[in-house]
Amino acid sequence: MERFVGAQAAVASGGSGGCGGFVAGVRDWHAPVLEVAVRDLLDGPLAEELTEPEVRGARELAGRWELLSECGLPDTLVHGDFHPGNWRSDGGAPVVMDFADAYGGNPVLDGLRVQGFLPESGRAAAARDWVAAWKSRVPGSDPARALDLAEPLAHLTYAVRYQEFLHGIEPSERPYHRGDPADEVRAALRCAGLGLG
Repeated sequence: MERFVGAQAAVASGGSGGCGGFVAGVRDWHAPVLEVAVRDLLDGPLAEELTEPEVRGARELAGRWELLSECGLPDTLVHGDFHPGNWRSDGGAPVVMDFADAYGGNPVLDGLRVQGFLPESGRAAAARDWVAAWKSRVPGSDPARALDLAEPLAHLTYAVRYQEFLHGIEPSERPYHRGDPADEVRAALRCAGLGLG
């Protein structure tokens, strides 16, 4: 966790200011771009899979991106699927791999993603390590608050990503994943305490 945050902080300090400028070919998903992507998703066919209160609740969550930005974490290279299955070691320093979901944006989603793959007993330690690593590199930031705010936003981000996945796979595979974006929107609402039916 410490080494990966160190790498992200180094990328952020050397970046050109725009998320897309950090690494060629990586999508720009800073907060305003993601907010628009979620609104577009909710304006599209996905709305037919959700109830009106669910759509309304998901739209209300959009204000969290501004609150997340206020936490002071820099936009950087985000792995997008940062969990123990995506790093390997032969006894030396681990190597992070599979950057297929990488983007330029707020690094908090990497801090959240890893926790979902750890046993319950290790999640608090991972969160503490992530918070401490960012706090030491960006002293005026509030990474703990960012983690608290971002869990519903992570699910909304995954909803956008799963919808992209659905657009890109062959028709015979779509039935197996058709409900994934709506499921992620509902997970976002549950995380925010908006368990709407």
